[in-house]
Amino acid sequence: GFTFGLATALVNNADSFYQRIWVVDNSGSMEIDDGNKIVVKDDGRVDFQAGVTRWEELQDTVLYHAEVAATMGSYTCFRLLNDPGRTVGQREVSIGSAADGRRSVEDELRRVRRTMMKVRPEGVTPLTQHIQAMEAEIRELLPQLQASGKRIAVILATDGLLSDAQGYGG
Repeated sequence: GFTFGLATALVNNADSFYQRIWVVDNSGSMEIDDGNKIVVKDDGRVDFQAGVTRWEELQDTVLYHAEVAATMGSYTCFRLLNDPGRTVGQREVSIGSAADGRRSVEDELRRVRRTMMKVRPEGVTPLTQHIQAMEAEIRELLPQLQASGKRIAVILATDGLLSDAQGYGG
């Protein structure tokens, strides 16, 4: 459903990145209900639903981008800021790792959907430790990235109110 120009831009973009890393804020502040959600009605009309939580808004965003990544064959990793607990399982889910033959892209999409729908926001916003960990991982990949001319995109999907592990902000 994209225009030719947008489809071409998406393909070019997909080819220029080695991977995309999403840091997904599942902290307690994401339960605030000041979000908006795009809703497609049965007749195809698009409407906005106000008063949804920031988490519901972010769930839709992550699921949309997971589907785009699956369609484009773009390796994309979604990392939750906080451990989602044993009932949910993984803190990190990805699209595009199916190339190893162990899982299909459809399995990866189901896993992302299942994880995002099971997670309940709680806890603090330990963004700094995630950024430091990603920086170290990316630094290790730097020679490979430079040789291939590829980049890594880091997307911080948060309400921006970071804190330390004890919940202190500033």
